[in-house]
Amino acid sequence: MDFLGVHGNKVFNAKETFRFAVYNWEKHVADAWTPQNPSTTEPRVTNGGHNYRVSDRFLQDGSFFRIRSLVLGYSLPKSILDKMKIQSLRFYVSGTNLWTRQSFRGYSPEFANAGSPFRVGFDDGQYPISKSWQFGLDFKF
Repeated sequence: MDFLGVHGNKVFNAKETFRFAVYNWEKHVADAWTPQNPSTTEPRVTNGGHNYRVSDRFLQDGSFFRIRSLVLGYSLPKSILDKMKIQSLRFYVSGTNLWTRQSFRGYSPEFANAGSPFRVGFDDGQYPISKSWQFGLDFKF
């Protein structure tokens, strides 16, 4: 098992400042201000990016904890292998980036910085880190 975590950093969720139309919003925008719902945490939804200028409103907790890799395997005992005339037989499953606990509202608080030291901590909506599973069989005659 391999774990990875960060605590106490802030991330600027720049992805939420790019508003060019009124569709495909994040779930939290459903609580946006309307005359019937005078929300004090989510501004009115508008077309063209109004109310989404850069401010500390988009600074979010970048702390996270991730199970980065896990491998589980089973090797058959020698008594069974001798009957099958095999030296070794092992079944395994492994996975990467299997689970993440975060409060950041972007895809992932862990992202590349586009090669610029001035962009550290700015999430421009980059794709999240992918999750993968591998299954295997390892044997020797």
